[in-house]
Amino acid sequence: MTFADKLELLDRMLDHEGVKDFHAYEFMQPKRGEPPVELLWHIVPTARVLQDARDAVGPIHVTNGYRDDAYNRKIGGQPRSLHKEMCAADVSPVKVSVKKLWAFLEAHPWAPWMGLGRYNTFVHLDTRFVIGRKAPARWDNR
Repeated sequence: MTFADKLELLDRMLDHEGVKDFHAYEFMQPKRGEPPVELLWHIVPTARVLQDARDAVGPIHVTNGYRDDAYNRKIGGQPRSLHKEMCAADVSPVKVSVKKLWAFLEAHPWAPWMGLGRYNTFVHLDTRFVIGRKAPARWDNR
């Protein structure tokens, strides 16, 4: 399956789940590595939460999604990063503060099963329950 095929498949999955404002290319880019096809579904719950956030607080820019091990090491990512499992995204709000986006995500019904990291300009969101990681997880790296 080519990278383009994976993008098309993930777009269909997102569409099926009602994720209308995010697209596969936001979560996977060739420069960050190509995810195995079996990991594609991992990002769907993360995208659903982001769609809820988008509906509540306005536009959100995905700055980081899937990262293969080589790219993760290159940028100094955590060795057990959930980006490598394709169930994490770093996102920046466009029209509201990081604080407001964080508050929405912290109050989301799925919050007990998510990881949330707060940074100066973005929020890390992961749906760790997808791969059985302990949840919730919270950290503040401002």
